[in-house]
Amino acid sequence: MRRRKRRGDALIDLTSLLDVVFIMLLIVVCSQMELGRELRDKEQTVSSAMIQARAASENAARKEKQLDDLLDASGDIYAYVPRLSILADYDPEAVTERSISVLAMDGAGKDEFQTDLSGNDGTKERFGELRKYLAEYLESHPDRPVVISFNEDDRDVLYRDLKMILEILDEIGEEYPKVSIRYPEGYGQ
Repeated sequence: MRRRKRRGDALIDLTSLLDVVFIMLLIVVCSQMELGRELRDKEQTVSSAMIQARAASENAARKEKQLDDLLDASGDIYAYVPRLSILADYDPEAVTERSISVLAMDGAGKDEFQTDLSGNDGTKERFGELRKYLAEYLESHPDRPVVISFNEDDRDVLYRDLKMILEILDEIGEEYPKVSIRYPEGYGQ
């Protein structure tokens, strides 16, 4: 039996409205669960990255302390890596007045070698003296690497002197494997 509806007594069917509300609630809950899962994954990634960064920082601090201890114990880096600095110089106004000097720095202190290349007499012998000095120095430090630098301050050098010095340095580099030669830009190999 059906009841007749009266005009003022309207019945509202809430079934479909409740279905829509529950579907919307289910969508919101599922999306929140997915966001929570993504957030936990990101937190784990950040946490592991922080642990790795902390370990790397501790490792770097440990290595820095070892290096500081080594430098404190050594007192002077030249005790471990001797250095030879070769300087070829000339006066542009008087091209025949030129010289070559070598400054040797090691744990024993500083040593200097200087030869005058003025004039053309005996130039080959003076370059021979330079080569002999370098060879003797390197033979006195057989177990250590030695750094040789040439014209660090980029002074001009006569081409003929440059050619002879580069020849000597190439020979030294081939003969003594623990030698590292530093040429200024545009000079060397």
